[in-house]
Amino acid sequence: MIKPNTFALTLLAVAAIGSVTGCDAGNAPSGMSGDDAKNAIARMSPEDKIRAIASSPMPQAEKEKEYAKIEADSGVKAKDVLNSNTGAPVPGGG
Repeated sequence: MIKPNTFALTLLAVAAIGSVTGCDAGNAPSGMSGDDAKNAIARMSPEDKIRAIASSPMPQAEKEKEYAKIEADSGVKAKDVLNSNTGAPVPGGG
């Protein structure tokens, strides 16, 4: 049988080891900061930006505005990118 003092010391040792080695075992890493995300988007090609917008949950009217900005800045047409990507018509006729 384990003596009470030995038992308490064993529990304390197990708790100490667990706190050193297992605290962060289940925590997910932090995501991108807002600035990191903006920089990543800025480095995307116009075609990739269009595809990302198309797959986002953004309302269609907002998507059309974003497509127009990309088309004005780059000359790349959302309709061409989306039609060549899937062969399907562009949602909203954009």
